[in-house]
Amino acid sequence: MRYSKDKNLDRLVKSLVGCGAGIDRGKKHRKLRLKNGRFVVIPSTPGDRRAFQNFKHDVRRQSLTATQV
Repeated sequence: MRYSKDKNLDRLVKSLVGCGAGIDRGKKHRKLRLKNGRFVVIPSTPGDRRAFQNFKHDVRRQSLTATQV
């Protein structure tokens, strides 16, 4: 299954799904549901050149936030 048209984003999402994350379908975008119950929206057609870095930062922030609480 293809999650994003950006190859780096797609590879990262596939590896996270392989590690136990889940995918939820929204009305317009898919959501990556992390093991801790938090989610990050997956940009399917990223227009920003920093979309990959922003997505990685969001995933890291959501996974660290839940462990610190």
